Amino acid sequence: MDTNGRIEIKGFDWGPAVTGVILKYEGTNPDKALFKVTEEKKNKKDTLNFERIITDAYYSDESGNCTDKKSGFISLELRYGPEEGSPMYFDHTTGYNNWFDYLLKISVEGGEEILLNNDQFYFPETEGVLTVDADGQREFVGQISQAV
Repeated sequence: MDTNGRIEIKGFDWGPAVTGVILKYEGTNPDKALFKVTEEKKNKKDTLNFERIITDAYYSDESGNCTDKKSGFISLELRYGPEEGSPMYFDHTTGYNNWFDYLLKISVEGGEEILLNNDQFYFPETEGVLTVDADGQREFVGQISQAV
């Protein structure tokens, strides 16, 4: 991981959702009460802000897999659903779904703040990432993972 963290997105029958974050973390306590996650989503017309509910926090590896001991990473699982956590919106002018300009602000007790945006999207089901070119065009780069 070449940043302070990644935003985990999973696909559902109703669309994609931000289900959690994986952070570089050297702290000694992966307690969810130590963190606050705020979501900011922007499109051409609106800026939307929401506090996300953390459902679990645990030490993990770089891919978000739970570990029994301190690992240098922590995963925060977030509540999500059809009306909560979508990184996309329906554009009525084009008739297509588009990606929000997306930002997660993770506040850690003690004052540290970590900012993650579209550049840190991670799709574990496909082992891929969303890239953004100089013109702001987004493209998925990756491959579908093999079933275990």
